[in-house]
Amino acid sequence: MHFEKVKLRISCIQSAYISVLNRLTISFTKYMTSAISFFLVDDDLDDTMLFEDVVNDCEIPIQLWTAQDGKEALDMLRNHPSRLPQALFLDLNMPRMDGKECLAELKTDDRLANIPVIIYTTSSHSKDLDETMALGAVGFITKPTDMKDLEKIVQTIAENSPHNLENALRYLRSHTGTFIAC
Repeated sequence: MHFEKVKLRISCIQSAYISVLNRLTISFTKYMTSAISFFLVDDDLDDTMLFEDVVNDCEIPIQLWTAQDGKEALDMLRNHPSRLPQALFLDLNMPRMDGKECLAELKTDDRLANIPVIIYTTSSHSKDLDETMALGAVGFITKPTDMKDLEKIVQTIAENSPHNLENALRYLRSHTGTFIAC
């Protein structure tokens, strides 16, 4: 009799465990398929960590991939063509391959050319803006000095990726203290 009770309890625990596991699997699958993906290409580790912190605190689930230069970014994108990001944030001044070179090469690759690229840099030079927009960037953001601005930028772009990025950038231009062009 005692053995039967133990078997029944084990069976109940197994059923509960399987039920919880199924719910977690469904939640994880939903998260992974509904999460927006961003790709940050930046050699400055402090800026990368700050961006990661803001992404992790964002209300919208965002998968973030990072690379330290344009060459590493292109290699990652080419090696994982089924996981292309909804937005790529690209710094300009990096070793090995800078942002302009990366952008130019990205836009000549048919599999990668449609990734929306937002220049994310400390530069506010009109020459950098003009050149990157001519190469196919959808926007140009000077890295904000205010954490609240960065949070608003990430949240707004996540809410509008990838189909409404230009309107999102126009909105951000007038609602943050950061230099933004589109």
